[in-house]
Amino acid sequence: MRFLTPKGRCFADIQPMTDEFGWPRRNAFIQPQVDAVMLEGLSRFPNVRCLFSRELEAFSQQNDEVTLHLKTAEGQRETVKAQWLVACDGGASFVRRTLNVPFEGKTAPNQWIVVDIANDPLSTPHIYLCCDPVRPYVSAALLMRYVALNLW
Repeated sequence: MRFLTPKGRCFADIQPMTDEFGWPRRNAFIQPQVDAVMLEGLSRFPNVRCLFSRELEAFSQQNDEVTLHLKTAEGQRETVKAQWLVACDGGASFVRRTLNVPFEGKTAPNQWIVVDIANDPLSTPHIYLCCDPVRPYVSAALLMRYVALNLW
């Protein structure tokens, strides 16, 4: 991992000591691969049904279940009953806000954009963090296996 000044000069360099996985070790993962493994794992449970392309509009809790009011991508309304509703729907969680559960910690006010580039000459094989308070950026090389599968 290399830390850059706003003008692109490297002022700190932290290198992994091992590469037992075939690439430098770092604390990173590829979200689509994690999602695929988790989705596959859910198939072990006969009582789990995965629903995609739906928006949670409202929910209510009863003694032993939760009723969810959903809207499909086509605008159709659905009602689903479940034993559990877990508020893991992102930083701006509708569930968490509706339940008045505070968001611990803080976040930067900057808005970020993620761009995948097939041939990024800057980040191979390092992660670069540009420490520019006006326009920070991160450039991280994808693992070769991920790039070869065209999973972006």
